[in-house]
Amino acid sequence: MLGCQAADAATTLEGVSRGAEERNPVVGGIFERFGAAGFLAAKAGVTLLVLHNYAELSRDLVATLDGVTCAAAAHNGYVISRLPPAPAPR
Repeated sequence: MLGCQAADAATTLEGVSRGAEERNPVVGGIFERFGAAGFLAAKAGVTLLVLHNYAELSRDLVATLDGVTCAAAAHNGYVISRLPPAPAPR
């Protein structure tokens, strides 16, 4: 679960920093209002909430959410691969 969350966060940040549009309206609103730090805080908070309540949550629910997050990270990677190369650091 943590690996998919981290991959989704990293690819989301990379994509947005390179000009990709965040298509999730909730996440897009967080970015608009609070920026990347707000996105990371929200992502960490939701992840910690799920981990804290893991024993009470349905295994099927957690597996589904994990699968969706992994798929989002993979899609982000695909989108990033189609973007122009990032400018070289100076």
